[in-house]
Amino acid sequence: MTSCRSSTSVSCLVNGSPSEELCPPKGLRQGDPISPFLFIIAAEGLNMLLSRAREIGLIKGVMIGDEGVKLSHLQFADDTVLFCERKIHLVKWKEATVSKNIGGLGIKEIKIVNESLLAKWWWRFGVKDDALWKILICRRYGVESGRWFPFHMVDCNSSWIWSDILLVAQSNTRLFNFFMENVEIRVGSGSRIKFWEDVWLGKFCLKNKYPRLFSISNDKGVSLKDKVV
Repeated sequence: MTSCRSSTSVSCLVNGSPSEELCPPKGLRQGDPISPFLFIIAAEGLNMLLSRAREIGLIKGVMIGDEGVKLSHLQFADDTVLFCERKIHLVKWKEATVSKNIGGLGIKEIKIVNESLLAKWWWRFGVKDDALWKILICRRYGVESGRWFPFHMVDCNSSWIWSDILLVAQSNTRLFNFFMENVEIRVGSGSRIKFWEDVWLGKFCLKNKYPRLFSISNDKGVSLKDKVV
């Protein structure tokens, strides 16, 4: 086949007379008269390989009709259809999620990915204060807009989508603690920051750090801006 492809030569008619023969360096082109012949050779080679693979048990065909005609492949023109059964090997999910570097399949834990995507809405709730969806949620559950965290906004009347977003904080305390430990509220005008309740000074809110002062305070819900002024 290589010889047929590499030894091809062509000539062009110039004013009705053939020119010198040329050897195309890039092999056959579409429409070359020898292309169908070479394709038949390759297709027949594939046919023999598939038949041999079926004989030695590498592949299995399908049974057609009551007479038990076994069919492994069909070929028509330049199309080939394979009818093969394959054995499915089951793998434990725990092994499938192991990193590829140590022999696993590297598939991510669906539960962890889902909880992480839900937790991202906690961050969006604090950052996207002017977003329409946050305004609607705050109005729906009667919560003051401008809050940084949504964890107190769940009740028996919450939608199942919103409940799933918030209940992750209860079902996965490790994720919740990681989120809270790495979230930082940067002080701007102070209008959105609750003086006692938000963590804006250090790692703890002033309500928990100074409980006695908070208990006697007359303005427990005051903002940092109003408190400082």
